[in-house]
Amino acid sequence: NNPFFAPPANGAAMAVIYDPKGPYALKFGAQRVAANIRTSKIGGRLFSAAEFHLRARPWKDWQNGNYRFWIRSNGETDRRENITYGVSLDQRITRTIAFFGRYGSQRTQNANVLDANGKPVFPSRDDMHYSVGFEVRGPELTWLPRDVWGMAYGRTEIRSVEGQEFLTNGGPGENESMVEAYYKIFITEHLHATPFVQWLADSVRAESSGADD
Repeated sequence: NNPFFAPPANGAAMAVIYDPKGPYALKFGAQRVAANIRTSKIGGRLFSAAEFHLRARPWKDWQNGNYRFWIRSNGETDRRENITYGVSLDQRITRTIAFFGRYGSQRTQNANVLDANGKPVFPSRDDMHYSVGFEVRGPELTWLPRDVWGMAYGRTEIRSVEGQEFLTNGGPGENESMVEAYYKIFITEHLHATPFVQWLADSVRAESSGADD
C-alpha cells in the first residue's frame, strides 16, 4: 500500500519466502525488466525487493501486530536514487480497536536539471509518503454489532522534477494531503455498504481535474 514501491509490469520473475510460522519471516523477489533508453544495461535490468516481517506484541495487554521493513531496487544498485525503502505496521490494541502506519522514501534525480558539470541535480530532500489511521470493529462503539468504521490521514511530498511531472502531467508539483473517514455497514456475509468522505488538499492534479469538469 505504498505508492513508492512501484512494482514493474508483468515479466519473468522468482520469489523466495522463508516463514517458519514464528515471530519473523523473510521474503525476496526479483524480476527481469525490459531495457529502455534510460537503462544503462542493454539486456534490461533486474527489479528486486526484500521484506523482513516481524510479528510482535509491544505490550502484554496488546494483541499481536505485524511490522514490515522493505527495500527495493529498480535495477542499478550502485546508484542510490534507484533504491526505495519503507516500513509498515498493523497493530491491534484491543479486540475491537487497531491502528496502522506506513512510511516510504525514495531519492529521484532531477534528470532535466543539470549542474555546472553537466550532472543531474538531486533534490535537497527525498520524496516521501506516510499514512496513519485507526479502525474500530463492533460490537463496541458501532451502530450495529458487526459494523466497522475508521479514519486515516496520508501525505505525499514530491520534490523531484520527474515526480512532479508524474503527479501533475507536466505541471508544477505540489505536496498532497488526504483525510478519509468511512463506516462499513454489515448487511449479510457477502453484502456490505460503505459510505465514506474524503478531504484532499495541496493537489494541483485535483485542481486541474476540477477545472476540466
